[in-house]
Order: sequence, then structure tokens, then C-alpha cells
Amino acid sequence: MTEVLNVRQIAELLNTTPQSVRNQISRGREGISVPPSFRLGARRVWLREAAVAWLREKAGVNEPLKAKPGRPTKIEQLQRRSNSASEATHEDQA
Repeated sequence: MTEVLNVRQIAELLNTTPQSVRNQISRGREGISVPPSFRLGARRVWLREAAVAWLREKAGVNEPLKAKPGRPTKIEQLQRRSNSASEATHEDQA
């Protein structure tokens, strides 16, 4: 049978406090900072299997942070100039 977790139990599973879980939900970060939940009457609950699957998915996300595009390096500038110059000569010859 599927085990249903309350906010205290999900907080233990996430190694945080119940209030922190509630705060993340109220900030709209459910599914991002805490696993998705559903309401059972007036209570917010989680299925243990779904919460563990969410944690495994989060643990598997090891994508490197992408650097913001900034000013090109001198080498990149020179490469672009040489590429655009070679394209212009090819267009003139055609």
C-alpha cells in the first residue's frame, strides 16, 4: 500500500523543518524546492513513492551552470572578423 506523508514527515525526508516546507509551498516553489503535493481534506500530503522519485530526479540533475554571454574574447573577435572577411570574399567571387 502507498504511504501518505504529512508535512512533518516530508520535512524529515528533506532534512528541513515543516515551516520551511510550508514557506516554499506558499512562495509557489512546489515542485522546485519541495516535491509536488495534493490536498486530502484540509491537509496537504505527499505520496512517499512520488516524493522519493522527485528526490532521485533532483539528485540526477547535474547540469553545469551556463555562463551568461558576455563580451567576446579577443580571439573570438578576431575569428569573427576573419570569418566575415572570408565570407565577403566568397560573395565577391560568386
